[in-house]
Amino acid sequence: MSPRTVRRASGFTLIELMVVTAIVGILSSVAVPAYTLLTMRSRTAERALVMNSIKRGVVGLYLRDGKVALAGAPNPPGANPPGTSKVAFQNRLDAGWITLSEVVEFEGAMYYQYDFTALEPGGNNPATLTTHAAGDLDGDGISSELTVIYERREGQYWTDEKDTTGQWCQTAPTPGCIEGGGLDAGTF
Repeated sequence: MSPRTVRRASGFTLIELMVVTAIVGILSSVAVPAYTLLTMRSRTAERALVMNSIKRGVVGLYLRDGKVALAGAPNPPGANPPGTSKVAFQNRLDAGWITLSEVVEFEGAMYYQYDFTALEPGGNNPATLTTHAAGDLDGDGISSELTVIYERREGQYWTDEKDTTGQWCQTAPTPGCIEGGGLDAGTF
């Protein structure tokens, strides 16, 4: 006769399953907020790129024509700025965007709604460029907005945003002055 074989039950105990579930829960509670923050940062980076493209386009038009008096309506169009999903950008929305698109290209869909106004000097007012972006990336119904005002000096557009000197940047960068808008991609 053969000796009796004892079979042991296989599988996981309830305690082991509970420990694994707790570990997965802890890891996901750390990973989900980190993923959300990274997603917001990548979406916010679009704003700095597009606003600087608008500025580069206005500089290109100034170099080409010697003056720039131009405005672009909110683009993508609509009463509310885009939210958590992208909306198609329209290069041919109005005369301002059509003219700007002659020197710089905007492609695809956007998370933000952009507009701009470029003015030539008049009276005591210098030549300025105002760029504006609005969006609701977190979907809370509250639009986050950024407006950057540039002043043209000797053919270059400068801003005093984040200027620690308290004065407009001069024709050459100095400590505390940021040419190009000083856009902070870390805020939304």
